[in-house]
Amino acid sequence: GDGARIATVPAQDGTPPILPDGPADRAGLQPGDVITRIDGEPVAGSSELIVAIRSRQPGDTVTLTVRRNGEERTVEVTLGATEG
Repeated sequence: GDGARIATVPAQDGTPPILPDGPADRAGLQPGDVITRIDGEPVAGSSELIVAIRSRQPGDTVTLTVRRNGEERTVEVTLGATEG
């Protein structure tokens, strides 16, 4: 794989790809962005990204390398907790 792409349309239950005022939104991530690294480690696909995030705690800050429109940049994201 070549990273984990953030969805561009809401999930079947209507949940938006980026929750307003959530960690990804506050970090400046956008639908369609492709996350290629987390803390410098390559991300081959969405499953790898999920495992990497779940191995950390809410409140931890991670550095993501993100590709958007052919350009890479890094962003810091402070992880939140999942409700429910």
